[in-house]
Amino acid sequence: MATLALDSVPMQIRAGYLHLSAEVAEANFASGVLIVQANNGRLEVFPVASAANGGLIVKVRDARQNRSVLIDEVIRDYGTALDGDYLFEWSGDRGCFWIDLNGGLYDIEV
Repeated sequence: MATLALDSVPMQIRAGYLHLSAEVAEANFASGVLIVQANNGRLEVFPVASAANGGLIVKVRDARQNRSVLIDEVIRDYGTALDGDYLFEWSGDRGCFWIDLNGGLYDIEV
C-alpha cells in the first residue's frame, strides 16, 4: 500500500471527475488505482495497493502529471452541486479519504 503523506489532501470534483494533483496522487495513490464510493452520507476514496485488486484507473490529465478519474456513476445523484475544491480527510478506521455529502462539505480555496 502507498505511504500516506497527509491526514488530509486537497482534491477537486468537476463535471463528474475527481482531480488530484501530481503530488497527492504520487504520495497517496501510487498504484494509479483507487476505489470511490458513497457510503452513509460520505464520499470515500480508497487507495488500492495494486491494479490486480481492481478499482478505477487514475489517468494523467496534463503535462504537470496531475491526475483525474471519472466518478460520475458514484456522484450522479448529486449533480453539479458537488463541483468544487475539497479537503478530503483521512479515516484510519476506514482506510480512506472522505468528505461529508450531507451539507458539511469542505469547500476550500486553492
